[in-house]
Amino acid sequence: MLFNTFEFFIFFVVVFTLYYTIPVRFVVLFLLLASCVFYSYFIPVYLLVLLAVILIDFFSARWMEQQPQRRRLYLVLSICSNLGILFFFKYYNFAVTEINSLFDTNWVLTHLILPVGLSFHTFQSLSYVLEVYHGRYPAEKRFSIFALYVMYFPQLVAGPIEPPQNLLHQFTQKRFFNWDNVLSGLRLVCWGLFKKAVIADRISFYVAGVFDAPAQYNSWQVLLGVVFFTIQIYCDFSGYSDMAVGLSRCLNIKLSYNFQRPFFASNIKEFWRRWHVTLSDWFKNYVYIPLGGNRQLLFIKHAAVILVVFFLSGVWHGAGFNYILWGVSNGLLIILYLIVKNYFKGLHRALTIFPLMNVFFTCCFVTATFVFFRAQNLDQAAAVFNKLIHFSGSLDLGGNFQRFAFGTMNLFYIFAVILLMVWVEKKTDPGLLILQQKPVTDIFFFIVTVSLIVFTGVFYKQSFIYFQF
Repeated sequence: MLFNTFEFFIFFVVVFTLYYTIPVRFVVLFLLLASCVFYSYFIPVYLLVLLAVILIDFFSARWMEQQPQRRRLYLVLSICSNLGILFFFKYYNFAVTEINSLFDTNWVLTHLILPVGLSFHTFQSLSYVLEVYHGRYPAEKRFSIFALYVMYFPQLVAGPIEPPQNLLHQFTQKRFFNWDNVLSGLRLVCWGLFKKAVIADRISFYVAGVFDAPAQYNSWQVLLGVVFFTIQIYCDFSGYSDMAVGLSRCLNIKLSYNFQRPFFASNIKEFWRRWHVTLSDWFKNYVYIPLGGNRQLLFIKHAAVILVVFFLSGVWHGAGFNYILWGVSNGLLIILYLIVKNYFKGLHRALTIFPLMNVFFTCCFVTATFVFFRAQNLDQAAAVFNKLIHFSGSLDLGGNFQRFAFGTMNLFYIFAVILLMVWVEKKTDPGLLILQQKPVTDIFFFIVTVSLIVFTGVFYKQSFIYFQF
């Protein structure tokens, strides 16, 4: 079930109403049932995959506490089971295709559809097991509570990825209706839907045209398509995250902010501290720090750890060399930044004199790496970069997109709403809580965003980009 559909609107109104009216002893089971209904709208049989993950990790954590001398065995059981399921659905066909190509074999491919959000709920469940293993969180004794922790519908398919300390206890806290929470939640939902329906889904047509056949367009159009994809993926993913946090806040349950205004970052390292925050924290806590992190005395070892983390981040995002290149290229950019910061301090100080320039170049580098992320394969990415390197053509941004109504007026409107988004996010905090202190501005915000969504939003049941991960 997609957040940007009328079906979900009806679903959430029913959930919201019953949540505050049914007896408190039924709330957990009710939310668990609602989450099952929500996930069943995609492929119902994949509830069994979710159930398998939940059962394995629930009992692995319990057995760790009951048999501490074997806790490493149960940790290995959990990790292998979770990653095995993830590999089979997400990477099996890619691995078999490469093996067949290299060794001229004829291994059979599967024809299974990837369960929606598999990487997200797998990592969330693993974070619980790892926290129990390290003694930082007690094993949950109630199966329904743990199942809800993995399946909680606002964040089930695209995060944020919450460690147990942030979320588990909230399912058993006292339930009460708080109008301020509902209002702030709806504000975030409106803002997320604005970014998704008014910006991301509108420019997705332009992006798809450029990346599907870059040779057919001039360099200006390809450049705009590349920039538009960076804006699309931000508005799509942060829009989902805003809606997830907002919907959950309406239920008086707090989720983490997954985006901390990343495009205002002054360097590539800061950018990745602000983008997809909960995934970055996951890799920091369970990969970067255990491998030594920045405690390495030798810079080369620190750089190697960074490359490992970003390589794994690329692999997590998808099965393909393009995702690996996307991850590694960002790792190399961070290493380059650290070299300048640590060994060319005069140059680093000079660069900090012009903060706006740093923000601009950070955005340029990030946008360039996102070509690998969007491209279907390396040949497509090479074709896009070829157009950008051998820059040519007149400043005609509409061009062959006239059939998609990307004429001057539509492009002007797109630029206007993008500037509106940038201005609002520059002036506000990630939760938009500052608007609560300005009632007149708040009312104006609701009127403008709802009007733009209703009258100019694109609604054709386009899935959120990160649902494929």
